[in-house]
Amino acid sequence: NVISPSKLFSYLDQHWLSSSDKSRIKSAFASLEAQQQQQQEQATSNENNNKNRNEQENRNNHEHGSHIRKQKQELKRDVQIQTLHSKGLPGLYEAILQTSKDELCIALQEITKHLEKSPQ
Repeated sequence: NVISPSKLFSYLDQHWLSSSDKSRIKSAFASLEAQQQQQQEQATSNENNNKNRNEQENRNNHEHGSHIRKQKQELKRDVQIQTLHSKGLPGLYEAILQTSKDELCIALQEITKHLEKSPQ
């Protein structure tokens, strides 16, 4: 795979995300974590209720925790995509070259070998 999304987004994080972008992500993460903490505390306070009800709440908490993780990933990806869009095509090309040099080199070597074997 010449373009690795994980490498590309890692490059964006390291080289392009501004401190305000990172602060915005951290703030949003904190808000999501506070929501998760609040729900866990609410479930804990209801612990003395019916056992079947508690088991259902545990399942709901797990699902909510998964939902929070997914929201965090989506939020971070949105900021990364906005940053990439702000750089335009030159930025995309830069990121691809910086993150996929080895893969592109191999691909170009293979294309060259193929063309040398069967010239048109």
